[in-house]
Amino acid sequence: MATTSVWGDLQALTTAIGSAGEATREDSEAYGRVLLGIRALMKPVVCSVHGRAIGAGTGLATACDLVLAHEDAEFGYPEVRFGAVPALVMALLRRTVGEKHAADLVLTGRVIAAEEAERIGLVSRVLPAASFEQDVAAVLAGISRSPSTSLALTKWLLYKLDTLSFEDGVAAGVVTDVESRATPEFQDGVRRRADQEGPQ
Repeated sequence: MATTSVWGDLQALTTAIGSAGEATREDSEAYGRVLLGIRALMKPVVCSVHGRAIGAGTGLATACDLVLAHEDAEFGYPEVRFGAVPALVMALLRRTVGEKHAADLVLTGRVIAAEEAERIGLVSRVLPAASFEQDVAAVLAGISRSPSTSLALTKWLLYKLDTLSFEDGVAAGVVTDVESRATPEFQDGVRRRADQEGPQ
């Protein structure tokens, strides 16, 4: 996924110095729409990172549902070092890694390796260099075998919980469970599983 945001391109940032505030607002709003669009899409969005994902690149990765990192990948939010703020992604980052890890990343601007990114929850999995492409393909193939309805409902509930109390979250889980079990995909899946296992 790509964005035209100047925050992802230092050369464009240099060109944008002194530009009108309205142009900056439009650019920021466009990047914000990309981040919100990833969350709103009712399909899993998987990001694979090979190399450096810095600034807006790390922001895009943070917005995705799964982040699969090459063992040599690097991540960071260096904006504070040149007078900017990683403002648009902080709501996502704080939810993803927690307050202290988020503060460490955005206040120091340091770049971290894939292993540390996985440890703090910024990355879902670190995959070995020797089999990176095959491992990414295997993850995608595994996801694609699940029914689209159950994937959509699972993603919706996962992020809906951010806005709910514990009690309301459990209640939303009940509603989602009932809805998922009413789908033809669930019923067909149960029948196939029963046929495979045979009589007990």
